[in-house]
This record gives sequence, structure tokens and C-alpha cells, in this order.
Amino acid sequence: MKRYVIGDVHGCYDELCLLLDKIYDHADDDLCKMIFVGDYVDRGPKSKEVVDQVMRMKKNGHVTLMGNHEDMLLDGDFTYAEATLRSFNSPLMELPDYVTDWMRTLPKYYEDDTIIVAHAGANPAFPMSEQRDQILLWMRYEEYHHAQMGKHFYHGHTPRLGKIEQIDDRTNVDTACVYGGHLTAAIVGDDGKPEGFIQVPARNSAYNF
Repeated sequence: MKRYVIGDVHGCYDELCLLLDKIYDHADDDLCKMIFVGDYVDRGPKSKEVVDQVMRMKKNGHVTLMGNHEDMLLDGDFTYAEATLRSFNSPLMELPDYVTDWMRTLPKYYEDDTIIVAHAGANPAFPMSEQRDQILLWMRYEEYHHAQMGKHFYHGHTPRLGKIEQIDDRTNVDTACVYGGHLTAAIVGDDGKPEGFIQVPARNSAYNF
């Protein structure tokens, strides 16, 4: 089964739909696994549509991880959520129960035989089962840092406009779509390393975030 790791969406629903079409075109059949690194909401204009889409995809066996922006909303921190609240027609600083209930179920990492995926980072001193949420959701790598997790590590969280940040054992798939960059999916090879990338350019160069 071909695996694809998808970067931070941040309400960029139109780009997500185009990216999903490209992924299905690339896959030999529909038997593929998509792994989302989180941050479905905030900044971009269509958080509701993104959430509804990835909720459906989770039911179909795809992996939807928690990002720091989901974590913030669950903690009642709406600092970046103006567009999110507007998309859910929720002016009273709250989201529908079905959304927060779903967010609480989101795992904070994914691991299989060859890859590890988390939203932000991981501490190589600990196995994934012992990682702190603060690290998984909020850590930032410098561009030259290796993950040192024993498997290829995929993450988002730190936007890189105009490039895909990758070194020997780590790939950052946040290519800043909501800032006018691209929405990116890494095509995972059998050995866990990326064997290519699928990208969709942002349809707006300056979202209101």
C-alpha cells in the first residue's frame, strides 16, 4: 500500500481537494494510506470544509494526527481562529461539539515499520510511546537538525516557503500553503524515505489570517 504524508492544511480546502485528486491519480488504485500531520484549521478560509473532509477520510482508514492548532482550540485558545470561527458560523468563541469531540480523538503520532510521523517533532532520547505532547505538537527543528529516531521522520509545523526541507532522516512537509506557498504530500518509498513529492500551489498569495 502506497503511503503519502500530507502537510499542514490550515483551512486551504480548495488546495486540499486538488492535492487529493493528484494523489489518487498517482496511486495505482485507491488502496493507499494518507497520513495528515495536523493543523487542519485556522488562518485559511475553509476550516469547516477541511475538517469535514478529513473526518470522512479518517473513517475510511486514513490517518489524521493532531496539530498544535487543534490543541490550542481544545484549550480554548482562539488566537488564530477568527477565520475558523467564521467558517463554522460560530461567533461566540466555541466550536460545534462534533468538532471538538473529534479533535480529542486525534492521535499525536503515527509509526509503522519504516516511518514515524508527528506534527512537530520528537525527542530522540525517548521512544514514541514516552514522548511529551509539548514536543510532539510544538517542537521546532533548525534546518540542519537530524531527527535521530531510527526511522525516517516526517513532520510539519514549521512552514518553509518555497522549498521542501529534508535531510537524511527527516522531512518537513509544511510548505506554507496558507502563506502563499504549496500544499505538499510526500510519497513514501518502501524504505521509508521520500521517493518524490506531490504539490499544489496556493490559490491565494495572501490569505487573511
